[in-house]
Amino acid sequence: MIPPAFPSHLIQEAKAEFDHKKAAGLEGEQLVYEQIKDAELPGFAIYSQKLSRHTSKVTGEADFVIFTEAGVFIVEVKAGKNLELRHDGWYDGNKLQKETPWKQAEDNCFTVLEEAKNRYPASQNLLFGWGIALPNVAFKDEHPTVVSRKCIIDQYEIHDTSDAKNPMELFLGQLAAHHRERLKVQGESIARGKRPLTKKDFEHLQNIFARELDLKPSIGSVSKQREGKLIQLTPKQYAVAYAMSEDRVRAMVEGGAGTGKTLVAVEVLKTRAEKGEKCA
Repeated sequence: MIPPAFPSHLIQEAKAEFDHKKAAGLEGEQLVYEQIKDAELPGFAIYSQKLSRHTSKVTGEADFVIFTEAGVFIVEVKAGKNLELRHDGWYDGNKLQKETPWKQAEDNCFTVLEEAKNRYPASQNLLFGWGIALPNVAFKDEHPTVVSRKCIIDQYEIHDTSDAKNPMELFLGQLAAHHRERLKVQGESIARGKRPLTKKDFEHLQNIFARELDLKPSIGSVSKQREGKLIQLTPKQYAVAYAMSEDRVRAMVEGGAGTGKTLVAVEVLKTRAEKGEKCA
């Protein structure tokens, strides 16, 4: 990527991590790393981004957060050679995974989006999306646990050198197109409102995320986060609030007591007020 895909002070840490995973037979992340690094795209990327303010966990981690002109994309890499998608879920060998790669990528995306909006409000005008890389797994069919096959790059596509562009570069373009279409379902004006990233955006976002790679939450912050768990939006609630705050449409949200209707409404009002809109 242009400028260098990974901030220089992070490269050595990534190499050490790859050596550790290679010893465990998980070389797939390094392959994805090399392809991102060689992609001829303006922007930058961060490997192994720590998420100390995760939307659904005390802490989390995103394998790759990639900042391109088209948008910001979270890519989760599942490099295990025994990973398999069966009718009832994702398995590593014979062990059913509690969290699907798709759900993990989606949750991490909303965590990154929320942090970006809190620290750099202009982020709400940028496209955010997620995808999965499977360097050692062939994936052909649609499945209930996967929203779209377009958000997956498997072993055949990652190792395909028949095209002039590198596979991850093609995949990022595919992700951008898919997530724009996803937003169109929520409202045509939402997708139209997402602009390309500028040099200023890159600078602000790199300052926010690249410097926090090693950020660990303190005991006090973890305690506060747990105390606030009950009043924190879930990814689905956040997605609804995000859509409603981006488009001037009338909407009716139904749900029983305690399902978060008021929290969604407050988030919508907060976001619109930050944009300078009059909220009554």
